[in-house]
Amino acid sequence: REDSYELWTREYIFGLASYLLNRIEESDKQSTNPKETIILDIGAGDGRLTYFLRRAMTELMKSKNSSFKGTKGSVTITPIDKLPTIIAIDDGSWKAPIYNNKHIQVEQMTVIEALNTYGPNRNKIYPNNEKDKETRLLVLCSWMPPGQDWTANFRQSFLYGRDDKIEEG
Repeated sequence: REDSYELWTREYIFGLASYLLNRIEESDKQSTNPKETIILDIGAGDGRLTYFLRRAMTELMKSKNSSFKGTKGSVTITPIDKLPTIIAIDDGSWKAPIYNNKHIQVEQMTVIEALNTYGPNRNKIYPNNEKDKETRLLVLCSWMPPGQDWTANFRQSFLYGRDDKIEEG
């Protein structure tokens, strides 16, 4: 497609899904109280990465002892109890086409709004939101708009919690 900026391979998607599920499992093992996980895909454009990750994680979690065999070997994951919530976030500055698809939904907000809404600081901003106190945040960043660097925003947000970020691309 002419409006595609990145093509996701099955091997890449399953490798990333496996990595994320393993990180969640490792974190849950170190905690006496496993947390619900929110994965934000910030700079998500049209949200296809979120869509493919959700499908891959669902497929990997179907089996108690899942593995994916790609061209460079296989990846095995330790199953977790619940599929993470995966949210595509984009500020719309790239004007990526948003498709009318019930499976791909992109929340339009800035990186700061997203981190305040879903990040570890949210309980200071929304103190009555008791339910969110036991969540873990993982941040993926595929595309930062030209001339912008959100790294400082990610670091500032993560000073308040032991959450994780991954920058791609």
